[in-house]
Amino acid sequence: MNLKGRKVFKEKANILGPGRHNVHIFQVIETTDRFSDLSGAKEKDPSLYPWIDPTPQLATTYVSKEGVVTSRLNLKGFARETDVDDAKIKSGEIEIHQGYACEMTLDGLVRIESPERTEKCYNMLNSLLNATGAEDGDDMEEALINAIAEKKELSIEVYEEDYDNGKEVITVKKVKNPRKAGYVKAETELVETF
Repeated sequence: MNLKGRKVFKEKANILGPGRHNVHIFQVIETTDRFSDLSGAKEKDPSLYPWIDPTPQLATTYVSKEGVVTSRLNLKGFARETDVDDAKIKSGEIEIHQGYACEMTLDGLVRIESPERTEKCYNMLNSLLNATGAEDGDDMEEALINAIAEKKELSIEVYEEDYDNGKEVITVKKVKNPRKAGYVKAETELVETF
């Protein structure tokens, strides 16, 4: 064997670029918008946000022969300034920070959850699961496990967008079942501000 002098190097995955790709879900990780528990991800600077409560998210990694892309889906939505009564803001009961309605607790400043916005988050996850072929009444966690185990084929639309820090990011906006062309309920917009 003639390997002397050859060095091991870290392989880089090809990131799927903008356009439509046929993929399957490789993994799903429960994380937060602070990224601290995603392998290799740098934790966001906590001083960027005045609140102490990170947004729970589901990070879904899609793979194909051409590459890989990870998309994050919020699992909780928060009230915005337009969602709360002006009197509560004027009284100081609710504070507005970066457009979010917040309240002070003994632990620190937290955003106020919006049941309506949280429901939208789960509706987007539901649409993703419909695209995998999950049946009405299936448990969401089991449906995700089955989609991964069975390598359910999906068609995703990848976009490149500017992020709030001025950097461009790759994001998945639409997921559909490629075998159900025209089945509108199996296609979903995965990116929305909550």
